[in-house]
Amino acid sequence: MEPFDKELDGILDKLSFSRLVDRLHAATPRDLAMDKWVKKEADVRPWQEKLREKVIELLGIDDILANRSKPEAEVQDPSDVKTIPGIKLEYLYIKSWLGSWIPAYVLKPEEPARSRLPAFVCLHGHGENKDSQTGLWYKDASATKAGIDLARMGYITISVDHWGWNERGYAGNRYDGNEAKYNLNLLLYGRTINGLRVHDAIRCVDYLLARDDVDPAKIGCIGLSLGGTLAMYTSAIDERIGLAVVEGYANTFKDSIVDISHCTCNYIPGMLKHAEMPDILGLVAPRPMFWVTGAKDEIFPIDAFNKARAQVDSLYKMLGVPGNFATHVHPRGHEYLGKQELDFIEQRFG
Repeated sequence: MEPFDKELDGILDKLSFSRLVDRLHAATPRDLAMDKWVKKEADVRPWQEKLREKVIELLGIDDILANRSKPEAEVQDPSDVKTIPGIKLEYLYIKSWLGSWIPAYVLKPEEPARSRLPAFVCLHGHGENKDSQTGLWYKDASATKAGIDLARMGYITISVDHWGWNERGYAGNRYDGNEAKYNLNLLLYGRTINGLRVHDAIRCVDYLLARDDVDPAKIGCIGLSLGGTLAMYTSAIDERIGLAVVEGYANTFKDSIVDISHCTCNYIPGMLKHAEMPDILGLVAPRPMFWVTGAKDEIFPIDAFNKARAQVDSLYKMLGVPGNFATHVHPRGHEYLGKQELDFIEQRFG
């Protein structure tokens, strides 16, 4: 490097916020990181319990989860909803926190193979909703359609509208329909938008377990992008989820959420003081988990995906269940393809 370039680099180093963040990341201890707590198999459970408690606290839902009541649902008339051949559709509202409702579609085969079926909470990404998840609205070829795909495979699925989208994105009153505004307002109250979304996903698990046609031993969670975010947190927190599929999200916070611009919902205050993303994903172990990413995904770099995969893979091997963790890298971008994750699900829940 030429002398002028070195001088300029030194000036930038003193003035650049990006470089400040790099130094901050290096200086932050992450006191609940897996590599600090876990040296042998006996260390895993105490570490998971400690980190799980902290994640629930940082999401701002510790008191909400502790005080939630039995699930209540108001069934709606589905006659104005498009029919799906071979599939029974139920349209309902599940009662949530502080009088709010979770709009949901439940799909079930018209001729179920047995009295109790595996069930999946299907979580949509940004710009999508329960309609695209269940195939009732065609967004584009990349849309997540796990809700309908799994129903056609013989499972019960529940797909919801997250805060900010579709029925929960009403734009006629103050700031409704503005996801960033939702999150910023909630931060003033010590809450986070993704915390409330995770709470809603857990309420869906509560609802599924109250049904007499659901196999309680086979509850899964799946999502792409924002849905992958929520699938990660929900499965990390709720051990009733027996299988997790995280699509287009598994990575590191530093290489993706910090270094690349993302929606505000991804920024959970204080998270990197305690843990990186692979640590949170490690809370799912030893339960089956499958990750999917695209080699050309521009917001979740493949090198960081591989870094996270190696760390979590070592945890599953330590626990003696390496077959419970698998990943797939497809040659495309930030999108849902479906086959490999559905095969993984069928091998374990079919």
